[in-house]
Amino acid sequence: MPIASPTSEPPVSGPANGAGTDAGKSLPHDERSVRLEWLLFSLGLFVYLATRLWGITRFPVYFFCDEANPSVLAEQVFARGLRDQYGAFFPLYFELAPGRWCPELQVYFHGLGALLFGKSVLVTRATQAVVCVLAPIAVALSLRLVFRARPWWVGPFLLALFPAWFLHSRTGFDPVVMATFYACFLLCYLLYRTRSPGYLFGAAAFGAATFYSYSNGQMVMAAAVFLLAVTDVPFHWTNRKVVLRALALAAVLAIPALRFQATSPNALGRQLRVVRSYWFTSQPAPEKALQFAKTYLRGLSPAYWFGGTDEHVRHRMMGYGRINRWLLPVFLAGVGVAGWSAYRGSAPHRILLLAALATPAGAALAEVGITRVFAFLVPAAVLAGIGLETFYSWTVRRLPETAVAVALSVALTIPGLAMLRDSLVNGPVWFDDYTLYGMQYGAPQVFGEMVPELLEDFPESLIGVSPNWANSTELFARFFLTESQQARVRMQWVGEFLEKRLPTPPELILVMPADEYEKARGSGKFKEVRVERQIPYPDGRPGFYAVRLVYADDADRLIAEERALRARPVTEEVVVGGETLTVTHSPFDIGSAMSLLDGDAATLARGLEANPLVLDFTFPTPRSVEGITAILGSMDASLEASLWEEGEEKPRVNSRTFRDLPLDPTVRMSFDGPHRRVSRLRLSILQLGAGESPHVHVREIELR
Repeated sequence: MPIASPTSEPPVSGPANGAGTDAGKSLPHDERSVRLEWLLFSLGLFVYLATRLWGITRFPVYFFCDEANPSVLAEQVFARGLRDQYGAFFPLYFELAPGRWCPELQVYFHGLGALLFGKSVLVTRATQAVVCVLAPIAVALSLRLVFRARPWWVGPFLLALFPAWFLHSRTGFDPVVMATFYACFLLCYLLYRTRSPGYLFGAAAFGAATFYSYSNGQMVMAAAVFLLAVTDVPFHWTNRKVVLRALALAAVLAIPALRFQATSPNALGRQLRVVRSYWFTSQPAPEKALQFAKTYLRGLSPAYWFGGTDEHVRHRMMGYGRINRWLLPVFLAGVGVAGWSAYRGSAPHRILLLAALATPAGAALAEVGITRVFAFLVPAAVLAGIGLETFYSWTVRRLPETAVAVALSVALTIPGLAMLRDSLVNGPVWFDDYTLYGMQYGAPQVFGEMVPELLEDFPESLIGVSPNWANSTELFARFFLTESQQARVRMQWVGEFLEKRLPTPPELILVMPADEYEKARGSGKFKEVRVERQIPYPDGRPGFYAVRLVYADDADRLIAEERALRARPVTEEVVVGGETLTVTHSPFDIGSAMSLLDGDAATLARGLEANPLVLDFTFPTPRSVEGITAILGSMDASLEASLWEEGEEKPRVNSRTFRDLPLDPTVRMSFDGPHRRVSRLRLSILQLGAGESPHVHVREIELR
């Protein structure tokens, strides 16, 4: 639809769109000034794209599984004729892990990029960077067409400068896509209120794109739509014919979400459990409400955005805040102008503030993290632009505007280029933890370089790659390797060879991080650990090894001795309901006895290798137990409960088998016979069809 000339009054329908403010008013510009503005806007976009694309494979130093996933999913969907594994056509929700579904609209543009140019780190990140250039364009157009800021062209410069945006917009992470579509949604809605009601159709389309591009975007859009629907009721009523047609479009766009909700009604709850939401703990409701309010307000706090950063190392830049601290004055000025203008009746300023207020809605359900509140950077950039207008207008009344504009563009370019240089030169060594709990460095180096070289140099080789140094490492094999290469690669870590004797044919090469290599060398179970290749970390320390193993002569004895030690039960004391229970259990490799009894299904205990997993409860005072409720990991299981009743030497045994269970099932078993007081309960959990040494997962045990 046509956009009215910036020198004309915008058409208005309904109540006033900026009463008492400068929003929507024309500013006199001669042709020369207009050309300069567009030239500076073009320069801003060039600087933005240059600082996204230059060295994009070198920083960030990691390539995360979330970046590889959309291209891998797209390859599968395209191969099935735009259907998922369950037959749904043009799916927008994807199962990223068993039972964990997320909206991934970006699968389609990443798939197109991979189809045209192949799968690579460069293609993935560059494709997203080019698509997400819509964000700085939307910020600039909001400043120009709606808020009539004279330096509207600063939009790309400002967004390019925000360290949080700089870092994440050089990745393939979902929040950047969500925030980009949110910027376009905000622009269209502002134009709907100030230019033409027809822009509401664009707002509906980009709102749906925001909703379907990231899990957190669903709550952001729900909050934004609610706030804007309620506060703009008179305007919507005046333009009700357009609104009704836009609602019809929104209803069509909502079909994938409604279909998904009908087939996976528990998906949202499961996602909240994955992110450890406090809503699924045993906290009283008032405490949850208070925590929601505190978390929500933190997502809006200037201290969070402009202060020091406590994000995970993958999501921060050393020495930088989330937004540049020196931009705080112009941001606060923008908030002040917007607040005062909204108070005086300006709809655009009110909408901008409401769009900012909506952004922490999803994060408040768990905890604030930059990826969960990432959309805030969009209204923050617009507010900073409005604040900058205040200082700019004061300056151009005293100095030639051309000189001021050029100086400002240079002043905003230099810090961005300096940040780019700093990230490329120093970024790889800002943080020295490159392991699973740190940067997860190594996907392109291992799967893109080392493994293909090994497969080519040793045509008969089979490659086992450790899965323990990054999340979802199996995704990288599908991302970097051809099908023929994948046939000779499997995920296997050296611990399997340490725990029991496995075949080590000469053609087998194991790729492992340095800590696993040192563990193998120091175990005494191998007489030869021969290194074929090595990859250093960015700081020069050994990172990965490709090795061949030969067992020592006494390896069987050492393995048997360690297995006996691992099988010894562990005893813990836990306090439940003011009572101290003694719990003797099979060894765990994740969690503790308290993880089973804390009322939080997000915590779990995982058996080291026992099947069945045994939990033996001793009560300080005999108590009545009528049955148990257990939340298990995804498996079919057989439960056996032995109860020692007060005054009895032999236990009463109850058992039950559960098959064809849903993901993370809740199972219940009631005990037979008269319910007497019990001094001890021994629970045995057998994972069916899993052999002797699986990792049995138990999330929660409740004694009824």
